[in-house]
Amino acid sequence: MDDIPPLLIVELLFRAKTTSTDLSHVVEAVSLYLDSSVELPLHKACKFNSLKLLNRIFASSSNLLLQTKNETGYYWSLRTLIRRETHYRQHEFTKSLMEAIRTENLEIIKWICSRLRGKTVKPEVVELAATKGSLPILQYFRANDNTVLGGLVPVSKRSVGLRVEWGSQVLSAAISSRRSDIVWWLDSHLRAQFDWNKALRTAVTNGDILVAEWLISQGARWLLRTRGRCVAHEVITQGRLDVLKWLESRSQLDADEMMAS
Repeated sequence: MDDIPPLLIVELLFRAKTTSTDLSHVVEAVSLYLDSSVELPLHKACKFNSLKLLNRIFASSSNLLLQTKNETGYYWSLRTLIRRETHYRQHEFTKSLMEAIRTENLEIIKWICSRLRGKTVKPEVVELAATKGSLPILQYFRANDNTVLGGLVPVSKRSVGLRVEWGSQVLSAAISSRRSDIVWWLDSHLRAQFDWNKALRTAVTNGDILVAEWLISQGARWLLRTRGRCVAHEVITQGRLDVLKWLESRSQLDADEMMAS
């Protein structure tokens, strides 16, 4: 079983009681009874940005699983689910990664991936990392992606590294963060099927003409009117005359849009 240090408040309380100083099992039992932190779902614990807390929760889940297995069969608890139920593990893996990405804590991301092995990094996770503009996190996912070996040979050993689903929207997410360096990195290092047309729309909406021209050179097509909304209208509301002139030079403004501008 993993050793879980007692709560500091419990240690201080029993330290004052000289008759109980040698009863370590009493200190441990009281500490476990009072420690509600171990019942936190992993993704909520990630919000505290504390590896110490995460280690405590995970050690507690291991001990509870072993204890209940030896006694009366498995006891239902979030702590045992995180060890036994594959769908719950995937759920917590995804939500925990997203919490760690929001604080851009790569160490916690590494901790999550090392404890919940064999799970899949979903598209919404890498899209959030791209939206946050966190290149180190994206590089970590790429370096540990077991769907390719050296970027060339597919492998099937899911127990090694991570299975990363990059999805089609990660390029648009990087463009929305205005991080052209991440855009170039994604294109250079991934073999994902990007949604180039959506990426072009995002670049124009952001007023990033340089990236938009590069996307067009890569084969992105003009699909600038979606569900009754036109990119030109969004550009007008931002007061980006330079982008409007650029759209006009490429014959992407109709008469109504010209009048509105």
